[in-house]
Amino acid sequence: MDPDRQTLRRIKLLADEGNRLYYDWVRQMLTLTTGALMLLVALQGSFVPKNPRFLWLLESSWVGLALSITAAAIILHGRHGMCWRLAQHRLEQLSKRNSPDAPLGHIGEKPPLLYRIADRFLPWLLVLSVITLTLFALANLGRVQPKAKPDGQANAMPDQAMRPTRISRACFR
Repeated sequence: MDPDRQTLRRIKLLADEGNRLYYDWVRQMLTLTTGALMLLVALQGSFVPKNPRFLWLLESSWVGLALSITAAAIILHGRHGMCWRLAQHRLEQLSKRNSPDAPLGHIGEKPPLLYRIADRFLPWLLVLSVITLTLFALANLGRVQPKAKPDGQANAMPDQAMRPTRISRACFR
């Protein structure tokens, strides 16, 4: 086997491994963001105070997570389409050359615009979601009041534990 062909095979193996790792990451982000959004919405009564400060931060975090889920789903769908088109292209090349060892080349086309946009924005949407959720949590640190016990007993935590700390007061004035 000539050295150029070996080099091409090594490059192809490296590209395949990179693609596999990227799409594994996208699947993991899809799972994590879906779970995070479901938990945040379901448990909002336990961590959102009655009069929250900067509620728009929480809302923008939810929107960012929802857009991240959409972008990850679009990316995974685009992978399916690209694999299908590549397989079709290679089958056409093989049928024309009628030689399984002939170099196959590439399609030479980019993925559709929607998939490229989703690919570019997914990491930024994830970062935006985490930052806005963290800022909301810091702005409302210590503002959630413990729920009263049904039998009228006093709460286990004193009022002083629910007051904002010096750090949160200094950061969010």
